[in-house]
Amino acid sequence: MSEMNSGTKIFAKDFVLNNFPLPLRGQAGLQHAADLFLEHSSKIKLHEDTNYLLYVSQICIALALLMLLLPLMIIIFAAIKLTSRGPGIYSQKRVGKNGHEFLIYKFRTMVLNAEESSGAILSWQGDPRITALGKFLRATHLDELPQLINVLKGEMSFIGPRPERKEIIKTFVGQVKGYNKRSVVLPGITGLAQICCPYDATPELKLKYDLYYIYNRSSLILNLMILFYTIGKFYYGIVGDTSRQQT
Repeated sequence: MSEMNSGTKIFAKDFVLNNFPLPLRGQAGLQHAADLFLEHSSKIKLHEDTNYLLYVSQICIALALLMLLLPLMIIIFAAIKLTSRGPGIYSQKRVGKNGHEFLIYKFRTMVLNAEESSGAILSWQGDPRITALGKFLRATHLDELPQLINVLKGEMSFIGPRPERKEIIKTFVGQVKGYNKRSVVLPGITGLAQICCPYDATPELKLKYDLYYIYNRSSLILNLMILFYTIGKFYYGIVGDTSRQQT
């Protein structure tokens, strides 16, 4: 990871912990928000995802971005087809809001049939299954662009907990208290855990950031911070950060 990107990640995490959660008015921070959400999750009104204005806004933005980025997506698709065997885009079942499964779309970054013998496992730094082009696409998050289609279909949001596979969720639910609470909102293309957690962060740490965001997701400043940092990760990925964990 580049020194600049590492410093920006630390700044983002410190900014969140020092300035949020706004709705808690200066309460203890990340752990407090996670604990509070777990304690009162059944009483918290989670209505933002179904808010009509928010839904229409996300659809319009996703459609505009698809039109704007279509030439780039065509180039990426062609580059994948030219450099490795297999489809340019692949789909995979993920668990979304309220446990409903959907097909997530991504540009393929691994060799064909990468999990044929191993089954569903998380990738790791230096994973030999990732292609040379795939490393670049992952570092810049360009492999996530097809998920704009998932936003158009109402299956995902721009910001939220990352969707996982059913097999992985079953494992974590048995090991991490409150892991199933991530599914009370739409999963996101990017999220607070993705911008604040290190490469090898534990599921417990990522969950704290996910619950923190769910509890405070009505904060405009928090959402803008996540979006701006995601754009920053895109830039720093291009200039040299070619390692990140992805599921």
